[in-house]
Amino acid sequence: MKVNRKENIDLLSYLPNFLKEYDELKAALDAENPEFKLIWEQSARALNNSFIDAADEYGIGRFEKLTGILPDRDSGLEARRDAVKVKWLSKLPYAYRMLLKQLEVICGNDFSVTRKFENEYFLRVVTHLRDFGRTAEVKKLLAEMIPANITADYYNSVTFKAEKEPVLFAGIKACGKHKKITVHVSRF
Repeated sequence: MKVNRKENIDLLSYLPNFLKEYDELKAALDAENPEFKLIWEQSARALNNSFIDAADEYGIGRFEKLTGILPDRDSGLEARRDAVKVKWLSKLPYAYRMLLKQLEVICGNDFSVTRKFENEYFLRVVTHLRDFGRTAEVKKLLAEMIPANITADYYNSVTFKAEKEPVLFAGIKACGKHKKITVHVSRF
């Protein structure tokens, strides 16, 4: 819940009626109204920055310092909030249910997890995220939470519907290990 205090401050309304008729008091209180409005807005900002879901850029920056997160410059405010929530809510020892809760924080309900723990120790996570910052958070989460004896595959699949003839544009950023990128184009 975000507190929004952009009300009009009128200090004159706090005076008893017999004092409201004096011009000196009216002028003094009218001059102080903008200062009280500024204090009111800043107190709302301080209150909002106490909560991850309501924090602005400054507030999220403070939470990132507390949790030791270095934000990615490509991440938006919502992705940064999700990263802070994941770090803030992470508890040891990690369990499968905790992984699902953390994925829900980042992706909402737009993900699927397939697990094979009998013989293969395999986990596949498929998301449908359009925000690069959130996909980076999923990768970080899987790297931190998945034990070394489990093979984890992560796929992010995004579907776009073209109104005209489809044209394919792609940009690839690959660093480190071998990356496999598959693009399928089909008409709807």
